[in-house]
Amino acid sequence: MKETLQSFWSQLSKSNAATRMVVGMGVLLAFSAAGISAYRSANPHMEFLVGNMDNAKFARATKALGNSGIRFTTSSGSAPYSIFVDSSKSYEANIVLGTSGALDDGTVGIATDGSSSAWESTVERLQKADARYWQEVEKQLATLYWVSSAHVISHNSKARILGRSPKPTVSVTLDTGGYNPTPEQSHNVGSMVRMAFNVPEENVSIVDVHGSSIFDGKNNDQLSESLAFQRAFNQDQTQSVQSDLDSIYGPGLTKVRVSGEWSFTKKETIGEVMQKGEKISERLQKSKTPIPSHVGGPAGLNESLSAAATRPIGGSVAPATKDDTETKYAVGSETTHQVDDAPVLTHLSVFLTLDESLKGQKEDLTKLVKGAVGFRPDRGDFMATNTTPFVGVERDEDGAPVAAAPIETPAPPSAMLNLLIERGVELLAVLLFVGLLLRSMKQAKQSGSTSSSSSRGGGGSSGGMTLSDLEDGEIEIDPSLLARKHIENLLDSDPDRVSSLLSRWAMGDEFYAESKQ
Repeated sequence: MKETLQSFWSQLSKSNAATRMVVGMGVLLAFSAAGISAYRSANPHMEFLVGNMDNAKFARATKALGNSGIRFTTSSGSAPYSIFVDSSKSYEANIVLGTSGALDDGTVGIATDGSSSAWESTVERLQKADARYWQEVEKQLATLYWVSSAHVISHNSKARILGRSPKPTVSVTLDTGGYNPTPEQSHNVGSMVRMAFNVPEENVSIVDVHGSSIFDGKNNDQLSESLAFQRAFNQDQTQSVQSDLDSIYGPGLTKVRVSGEWSFTKKETIGEVMQKGEKISERLQKSKTPIPSHVGGPAGLNESLSAAATRPIGGSVAPATKDDTETKYAVGSETTHQVDDAPVLTHLSVFLTLDESLKGQKEDLTKLVKGAVGFRPDRGDFMATNTTPFVGVERDEDGAPVAAAPIETPAPPSAMLNLLIERGVELLAVLLFVGLLLRSMKQAKQSGSTSSSSSRGGGGSSGGMTLSDLEDGEIEIDPSLLARKHIENLLDSDPDRVSSLLSRWAMGDEFYAESKQ
């Protein structure tokens, strides 16, 4: 090895400057490639592989990656854990985790394979049945988009012969991934668990993996739900109106705030309505009224006149008749009970601030906002509108606001530019090699023409170099000159081969082989 290096160094020292430059560039490129490879191996680029793992999955995954020899790093702290691997080994790491079953949850819920033991006691069978039912509830809770996993445990007290048995209790732990559920979502989860185990709300407790309470039937504070409802209403109304104003008049020129007061009083109304029922009976009664007689009465003028007036001329007097109908109906009553627990908006306050450039449109903007929020003067709603110069608004010489320039979407990078960046070093090396090769060929031609002219001018010389001169060692051969001569002959005889060699050297063996397919 030592002799080979000494021979190479002696030949390099005897070569010209162009040859030494080409050799130096090749050695520099080799050392650069080796240095980059060593740096990449010592400092790999880690990318995310899998996360949100509990202790059991984390232990199985790290064991599988460690046995496969793939370099990885993990998140610090407690569960949930995350694993990062070298970007060049991401595909192999996914295959290892998939084939090893490190991320499998196993059998969850009611087993359908019918596997059981005939020697199990009644208590063991009841325990397995309870555990399977718990897992079914866990699967139901995990279907919620903001719940990653759930763990459910219930306790059923033994029945007592004397006295009341205590009611069952349920405790649930949810992994929400840092999501803070709304009061409505927390109440719905509590209702799902309560209905699944048929227990009262005060016997249900739901917390997250960090120990924060999500639902507690004993401390189900209605006041917090009311405040959350009002806060959600104010934010929704404010954002909706502000978005409309920004889209019409431009961002940064208006500021609106909506605040509503609600009444959460439950109203119950009880009333009774009388209703006429079906006909029970109907009776028809006829009556006659007899004609009074004046015979035997005292004689007088009044009686004679009245009798003469009521007695028809030339006929007898008929008695008066009367028909009476009596109908009886069944009368009943209906009692109504109405419960109204819907919240009622009792007062609305709106505050609108405009930039001084919109001072002339103050009335129009006020009407627009009133219509958007449902302003009602009969309810006692209040609205205040004022104008002031906003800070941070760019203005021209006249004080009018200047619209911000639209943000231009950057053009995607050119594919040719990416190719040049990726293959820049290789292209530079090819160009440098071609330039040095042409320069060497030019110098070889000049030296050949000089030697031929000197041999022709000698006249009485032997006519050039002979084989005996080479054997005696009287003539020393320049290696660089010989290499140039070989290259020149190869270009004259087979230029296609030179082109393929240069292309293969610049493109690499693998890429060159693929291009030839």
